[in-house]
Amino acid sequence: MGYTIFMQIFSWNDIQTSLNTGKENSFFSEGCGICIGSFDGLHKGHQFLLKKMIDSCQKDGIKAGVLTFTRPLPAIKHPKDYKGDICTLDQRISRLQRMGLDFLILVDFDETFASMLGSDFFTILLNVCNLKLVAEGCDFRCGYKGAMDVQALKYYCERNKIKSIFIDPVYYDSENAKIYTPDDANYNEIISKPSETIQRVSSSHIRELLQKQFHTTANLLLSF
Repeated sequence: MGYTIFMQIFSWNDIQTSLNTGKENSFFSEGCGICIGSFDGLHKGHQFLLKKMIDSCQKDGIKAGVLTFTRPLPAIKHPKDYKGDICTLDQRISRLQRMGLDFLILVDFDETFASMLGSDFFTILLNVCNLKLVAEGCDFRCGYKGAMDVQALKYYCERNKIKSIFIDPVYYDSENAKIYTPDDANYNEIISKPSETIQRVSSSHIRELLQKQFHTTANLLLSF
């Protein structure tokens, strides 16, 4: 994987200021691709998704970036059930930079942001960041009460001539210590078989592994 020397960091306030003033940001003049998520830990599933986005952005000659939150969303939305952050914000930023991203947009998730419609959110990104590509997982949701799902986002992208990429999850077979990505020829066959040893790679699963002190497996799923 590449390693960008400098990753530009914007706050959501920066984006809103550009929107309100109507002043164009030359950084986004060629357009950009964005992936949105908490990215706590930046595990193998995140890495696979971001690599697909970065590759597509490079082919299209546009910048690749991430919009993420100062705290992982589960910590804000479900604090009673939350098992703790996998890494600090500084560690997340460092790991995102290692992916070779061009920019990062940081959001302080508050009531105003939570009440925004998904279409309004993406329209801000379209107008301010010259959005040309969106890359997300297959179960993506955003906007007020999560009303914008993958189908709604696909429709929005088609209507606004934005390329969209939706990626299936990455899985880990603990019995064979093997990671399966959607690029593997036997991916569908493997994940369709009921098995207690094959788990979707997710931040919540890694938190459980760390809580049970299965550090070797957790470190494998977080490794670059």
